[in-house]
Amino acid sequence: MTKGRARAGPTAAAMIRTLIKLLLLAVVVNAGIKTVPAFWTYYKFRDAVEETAKYSSRRTKEEVASRVLQIAARMDVPLDPSQLRVTKHQARTRVVARYNTVLEPFPTKTYPWDFQIDVEGEPPRYEVIP
Repeated sequence: MTKGRARAGPTAAAMIRTLIKLLLLAVVVNAGIKTVPAFWTYYKFRDAVEETAKYSSRRTKEEVASRVLQIAARMDVPLDPSQLRVTKHQARTRVVARYNTVLEPFPTKTYPWDFQIDVEGEPPRYEVIP
């Protein structure tokens, strides 16, 4: 039976590389946690506004604008009424909105981000199938 050498542990350089990789991963995950909710809210808000436009053929422009502002307030979207435009042409309703928010992907870095919504809705047509 021969005596073997004891297996050496990781070197200091390997440990530092691993530590740097973990630090970078933590920064990326933190940035995602801080920014993804703003985009998720944008997509939910846009979907709700599109649905409102689609089913608003019997509502006035003012009623549609009021409904969009209610949705924005419910979802904590900082939508200013001056940045909202509703137009109607027969049964088709178009809603254009714009709002700004500040993203903070890193603890000391903030970025202003401009979200724009331009949706058009027309009520579904129901036909009688013979």
